[in-house]
Formats: sequence, structure tokens, C-alpha cells
Amino acid sequence: MPGDFRALAERRLPRAVNMEEGASVRGGMRTTILGSLLALPLLFTSCAVHARPVETVVVEKRAPHPAKVPVKVEKRRPMPRLSKRAAVKVAESYCDRRRYDCRLDHAHLTKGGEVWKVHFDARSWRAKGKVFVEVDARTGRILQAKETGRLTRRHA
Repeated sequence: MPGDFRALAERRLPRAVNMEEGASVRGGMRTTILGSLLALPLLFTSCAVHARPVETVVVEKRAPHPAKVPVKVEKRRPMPRLSKRAAVKVAESYCDRRRYDCRLDHAHLTKGGEVWKVHFDARSWRAKGKVFVEVDARTGRILQAKETGRLTRRHA
């Protein structure tokens, strides 16, 4: 045994582990410190990031839309036409607003039965002339009115 001890004592540990690559034993402590300093942030970040399982999304098929029922649109019936008497009454209201004394000359349907043309002989306090009024045969609106003769002049 003493021989073994002596052999160990004579035997020296090499200063460099691998002389060909230039690595030294002295660099071991430096590597350990640097490695531990780099490892600490990795440990903290791995603790902060949790690994979660992938969420499963379930998509259900919707029921098909029910077939659209076609909507039946009823055609509106056209409004009934005004009678000759009603058209004359609407045209007379124009004369009354103008303060004319109007007497019916004649009235007739034109434009495919859509317009009543009513003609009056008209008199006012100081003048006389003719008044032509067009009345919508469906709605009774006055479409156009025209005055001729001295009725067009305004006297104070």
C-alpha cells in the first residue's frame, strides 16, 4: 500500500485538462458562475409561463333556414275616379278662393281618363274672362289653373 500512495503522490495532476484545445482548469469556476447567472432568469421565466392544454372549440352545425314563403302582394286597386259633379266642385273652390263668380261652361275627361278639364266663364268685381282648371281624376288635386281675359290684371 505504501507503494500505491507513493505512486499517487508522484503522479501530478495536469494543469490543463486538454492542452491541445487550450481549455484550463482555472476557467471552471468562471463557467460555473456565469452558467448559474444565466440559468436563474430562465428558471424565473419558465415559472411565469404556464403550459396549458390547447382549448377545444366545438362548432355545432346550425339547422338549415326554413324555406322562405313567397309573399303575395296584392295589387292596389286604383282609386275610383271623381264624378263630373265632384270635379266641378273642386274647380269651383279655386274660383271661390280667387273671389270670382264662376259659371260652368263645360267639363270633360282627358289624358286617358286621368284628368278633368273644367272651363268656366268668370266675373269679378271689375273684370270678366275665362278660367280653365285641370283636376286629377283620382285624387281631386288641382293640377293646373289658367285665367284669361281681364281677370289676369290686378286692380287695387
